[in-house]
Amino acid sequence: GRLKPNVLLMGFKSDWRSDSPCAAHSYIGILQDAFDLQYGVCILRTKEGLDISRPSRSHINEAFDGGPEGTNIVSTCSTTSATSTVLAPQPITVFQKKQGKKTIDVYWLSDDGGLTLLLPYLLTRRKRWARCKVRVFVGGEVEKKETRKEEIVALIKKFRLGFHDVEVLPDVYQSPQPANIQRFENMLSDFRIVTNPKQDTEAELPRQQEEPWMINDQDLEKNKSKSLRQIRLNEVLHDYSRDAALIVITMPVGRRGVCPSTLYLAWLDFLSHDLRPP
Repeated sequence: GRLKPNVLLMGFKSDWRSDSPCAAHSYIGILQDAFDLQYGVCILRTKEGLDISRPSRSHINEAFDGGPEGTNIVSTCSTTSATSTVLAPQPITVFQKKQGKKTIDVYWLSDDGGLTLLLPYLLTRRKRWARCKVRVFVGGEVEKKETRKEEIVALIKKFRLGFHDVEVLPDVYQSPQPANIQRFENMLSDFRIVTNPKQDTEAELPRQQEEPWMINDQDLEKNKSKSLRQIRLNEVLHDYSRDAALIVITMPVGRRGVCPSTLYLAWLDFLSHDLRPP
């Protein structure tokens, strides 16, 4: 039959704390809809955005600059055909630059259908990324480290991806640093509902129905283990992948009705916080 799109790629909403909570909630709603439709979901986060052709003024549209020069549109339309000719150069992205002999680090932390492994493979088929070495990191217990490595190597060989560098990370399951836990909690401070022990918890329900992005103590407790995991994973990424050209990591899933949208965004934000690539 016909091929149908089954992967959703979105940019990361880096302004989720300063933008309206409703916008952040809608962003997460799109992700959750895609999960419900059984799409593969990818979020791309880069430091400066994709367009690097004019880094210092990439956000400015000359046609709307207000001056006399701004009235000249840099494209012309043919009256004899339905096509238009764009005279401005196409934007250059970080993915069009030659990466040299860097690494693409893949953190394959759960069975996600293989998309986490497939994307780096497709990228290395392009000449600008062909010299990059793909490193695959997986979690595992110290006692079963070698067995776990052999299993992953055999699985990758079965997929014929050609990746040979596999490392098992037992320290993925350690507790994160207290300072980083505090930093994560500070990130959520504007979206917290302070619970009054003397107040009936049912009194909070109307507010959360009107403002579903707000987080109460029960939400934090139910999602505590996942929150600590994202904090710890960020520490691991800094330890092992500080100089990688690209990091691909299995995305956490925040269940609709269980994980408030702002808490889910905090996971994604903290997980990818302060990383260099690309």
